[in-house]
Amino acid sequence: MIELRFSSEDGRTRLWLSSKVVLDMAEASHRAYPHEACGVLVGRYFLPGLAVATDVLLAKARFSEDSVTRGQIVFVLDEGEAERLTVELRRLWEAKPRRHYLGDWHSHTRENCPHHSELDFQALLERYRENGRGVLSLVYVQEPFRASSVGTVWCQQSENELVQLFPAPSSKA
Repeated sequence: MIELRFSSEDGRTRLWLSSKVVLDMAEASHRAYPHEACGVLVGRYFLPGLAVATDVLLAKARFSEDSVTRGQIVFVLDEGEAERLTVELRRLWEAKPRRHYLGDWHSHTRENCPHHSELDFQALLERYRENGRGVLSLVYVQEPFRASSVGTVWCQQSENELVQLFPAPSSKA
């Protein structure tokens, strides 16, 4: 069973990914390769600063044609897909136990890019402004013919506070 745990350097912000979440991200990333996969992390808050991701909502992103001319490959959600995710998030919010939107995840497929891009950080700040609370962003690195892994995890704590989370020693693989 695979379970991953992340923590900020000061230990005040922590994220745990259930084995189901890790496997769902891995499968979606492998299916989408060589394109990016993406989705929403859903889960529960425990104790101050601890988020546990229990579910992943997979999204169908489409390739943005004009992104190639700007030198960056970008995938976007169309309005219908965004609405579908909103309805599913609302259903999980109303279910017992109540689950929350924790943040977004997406895969990067280039071996030399296991980190967030400038566009990823801009989107993270936008999600924080929409939600008014700490929002997570996770990059899952998918590499052909190799084991895939989580690249970087960031949390937008406030308008001016961006915190990186690192693998915690207690992660099980």
